[in-house]
Amino acid sequence: MKEEYLKHGVTTFLPTTVTLPKEVLLEACKAVGEVQDDSIPGMYLEGPFISEKYAGAQDTKYIRTPDLSEVNQCIELSMNKVKTITLAPEKGLEFMDSLTALGIHVSIGPTDADCEVASRAFP
Repeated sequence: MKEEYLKHGVTTFLPTTVTLPKEVLLEACKAVGEVQDDSIPGMYLEGPFISEKYAGAQDTKYIRTPDLSEVNQCIELSMNKVKTITLAPEKGLEFMDSLTALGIHVSIGPTDADCEVASRAFP
């Protein structure tokens, strides 16, 4: 992917995952961690901790409850390259705080949160 992007002038990017089975997500994190140059300074996890109701193109059978141990595995396998995670705040505001404490940027993604919950996600 990196070589193809370079052909079009893209020199730096964050590979992005979708909502995947855990073992596939961990494999993707490991593959990103194996890239040891500045072209891939991080990665972006779009899910799997999103709303089942508004999953859009995401495969709902792989949506799961927020799991900090899974995120820590992703961080370790990616060589600390997990930079952004999209999740639904109704899945756990405390989980969002834990991600922020790890230095991960949190984005609200496919969500069924009401205005109050969404507002509490970003005080």
